[in-house]
Amino acid sequence: MTEASSAATAAAGRNNKPGSVGLPLVNTLVSVFEPGTDTELPIGQRGELCISGPGVMKGYYNKPAETAAILRTHADGRVWVHTGDIGYLDEDGFVYLDSRIKRLIIRHDGFKVFPSMIENVVSQHPAVHQCSVVGCADKEHVQGRLPFVYIVLKADTTAKKKQVIRELERMCAEELPEYVQPVAYKFISSMPMTPVGKVDYRQLEAD
Repeated sequence: MTEASSAATAAAGRNNKPGSVGLPLVNTLVSVFEPGTDTELPIGQRGELCISGPGVMKGYYNKPAETAAILRTHADGRVWVHTGDIGYLDEDGFVYLDSRIKRLIIRHDGFKVFPSMIENVVSQHPAVHQCSVVGCADKEHVQGRLPFVYIVLKADTTAKKKQVIRELERMCAEELPEYVQPVAYKFISSMPMTPVGKVDYRQLEAD
C-alpha cells in the first residue's frame, strides 16, 4: 500500500512459507490488532494488520480526517498504519493476509466471523470451483449477521447439489468452531466480478 511506501514485507524464494506474504522488511514492524482498537493480538490469531516503521507516510495532503482514520498513535507511542486488511502472524514472524476488514461478519453475540476461514474449508471440496462467504441478515435477532456461502460448481462435476451440501456441512462441523458454521449454501452459475477481477461480494450481499 502506498501509505507504507508500497511494501512492508518481502517473500524471499525458498525462505518463504506457502500462503504467506513474507517477513517484515528491515526496521519495519507488522502486528495484528483487534479491529478498531490498539489491542495487540496473540500469534496465530486473526485481526487487523498494522504497520509501523520509517516507510510509513506522514499523512494525506490537506486531509486531516482521512489521515486520522488510518494513522493512529498507540499506547506504545508508535504511529501505526491501520491497513484495513485481516490477517495473522505465525510463530516465525511470517505474515498472512486473508481479506479486507470490510468483509468481517459480526454476529449478534459479538463473535467475529472471518469469511476466509469458511472459504478455505469449502474450497477443499472436489466439486467446488469457486466460493465466497458473505454476511446475511439474522432473522432471529435485531442485530448481527450470519455467514452465507455462495458456490460455483466445477463444470465437469457429477455430484448432486444436496449431497455436496451435506458433505460441506460435515466438513465445516469438523474443521470450524460452532459460531463460524454457515447458515446456508447457494449454488450460482458464476461469481460476479469487479472490474479489477475480484469477487464482487457487495453484489452477493445484495442478492
